[in-house]
Amino acid sequence: GGAATAGYNLDSVQDVGGYSIVGRHSSGGKVGIYNSTGDNGIGTINNYPMNFFTNNSAPQVTLLQSGNVGIGTTNPSELLTLGNATAGTNVTMAINGVENKAARIYFQQSGTTKWSLGNGAASEDNKFAIYNGVTGRHAMVVDNATDNIFLAKDGGNVGIGTASPDTELHVKGSATVAKFEGTGGSVFIGLKDSDDGTI
Repeated sequence: GGAATAGYNLDSVQDVGGYSIVGRHSSGGKVGIYNSTGDNGIGTINNYPMNFFTNNSAPQVTLLQSGNVGIGTTNPSELLTLGNATAGTNVTMAINGVENKAARIYFQQSGTTKWSLGNGAASEDNKFAIYNGVTGRHAMVVDNATDNIFLAKDGGNVGIGTASPDTELHVKGSATVAKFEGTGGSVFIGLKDSDDGTI
């Protein structure tokens, strides 16, 4: 291969693409460092998963032959699986953005966003929202100051018991479809005319 670079304790150089360093068990897995002009990486050479760990611990991150990645689990069933085998410990994930900037998860098909959810930027008052990427509308918005929930913010109807609501709120059932219960007195339902403010 080519000349070694000064200052490196170990420098394996080759002129063609391939594994420059390989660590292997005599009858088990092989791990190699692959180098070429444009494709470099580290991984298993034969049919074994790749594990990552610190402080000589059990595997903390696992990459299966299928491409599934497990964090806290060595048997991920999906492309990304989070787990924790410690009894009494929650499994959590944090999306930590900077102040007044959006932090969202996008759900895409063939690179096109269908839905997203998360908190908005300062221009959206940092509210949590579920956004329909197909219609360009907010399906739900939660105000972080009041906990008020706004359904069908930008249009659309809400259906309870029906998938085809034909009014802004459509409730459908075979028996009692709505129940209003108060405490400490009478129960009132207020109807307000938004044109003149009368109730």
